This record gives sequence, structure tokens and C-alpha cells, in this order.
Amino acid sequence: MAVKLNGIQFSYEDDRRQQLLDIGHWAVERGERVLIHGPSGSGKSTVLSLVERFYDPSAGRVTLDGIDIKDLDPCWLRSQMALVQQEPVLFGVTIAENVTYALTARS
Repeated sequence: MAVKLNGIQFSYEDDRRQQLLDIGHWAVERGERVLIHGPSGSGKSTVLSLVERFYDPSAGRVTLDGIDIKDLDPCWLRSQMALVQQEPVLFGVTIAENVTYALTARS
């Protein structure tokens, strides 16, 4: 699936005067893998939260294969993505058991 951010601006509801993100155009095409890195506070988690629809942008659109993600079921949308955190949390079991747990927890 292709994910595109177009004309994205973001600020938290409680302080619209402080714009946190301003992204003109950013695209991840089908089959690409992306690494987002930067210093603390640079917006990495906010970009992911916008793509996963935990937040809506103040302006602009996030699309998935050309469809505005506001028109998609958030649970389905999130099930289509994988996130590897910088400091993943694993339980004291095998990797296979950790992955199985993660997959069943999403259901």
C-alpha cells in the first residue's frame, strides 16, 4: 500500500498556536520500508500517530492507496502496518512466542 502525507500541519488541540509539524509531501510507496529517525522531539512518533490515525492533522491529508484514511476503519488501518520501536519490549519467552502474542493481541 502507498502511504502519502500531503500538506500536513499538526498541532495539539489544546494549543493550536504551536505548530509541531509541517510536511509538504512525503510518500512511502508499496513494498518500501521506512526508517524514521531524529532527535527526541523531532516528530517521529507524531508522524506515526498521524499515519495510524491516533491523531488527525490540523491541515492536509494522509492517504492510503489514494483513499483518505479518515474514510477507513482505524482498527483495520492499524492492522495493515508494523512498527518496530527503538526499544522494543519483549517478554521472557522465545521470539516466536513474543510474535504470536503480538499478533493475537491485535485481534
